Amino acid sequence: MPEPKTKRDEIRSKIFSSKAFKREEVEVYGTTIEVRQAPLGRVLDLQGMFGEDKKSAISLALIEFVMVPGTDEPVFDEGDVELILGLPFGDDFQALQAKINKIMGVSEEDVKDAEKNLEETTSVITPS
Repeated sequence: MPEPKTKRDEIRSKIFSSKAFKREEVEVYGTTIEVRQAPLGRVLDLQGMFGEDKKSAISLALIEFVMVPGTDEPVFDEGDVELILGLPFGDDFQALQAKINKIMGVSEEDVKDAEKNLEETTSVITPS
């Protein structure tokens, strides 16, 4: 006879069976796209890249987490990196960035703190 589940087992089962990634639509550049929440491991991978290669990290985030609405089909692919980097940086891109931050649970204050910390770290490392 199997051992009865403990409260810990129940909690772990609920946590690790959760695959309900959030998805939200946003209208940008005259079309509607869907932003999908990322798994923790991939977020950490991309965060690690931000200090080294911000362009690649942003491009990869868009390639991996921007979908055709209602599907798992990515809007962008690896061949689109230069096109992504050539997008106009304005209201549309900022709306997309805000939606990504929202779905990932990152507040505007978190972003400002991270930028400030990066600037402080860079100024300490970079000789004047």
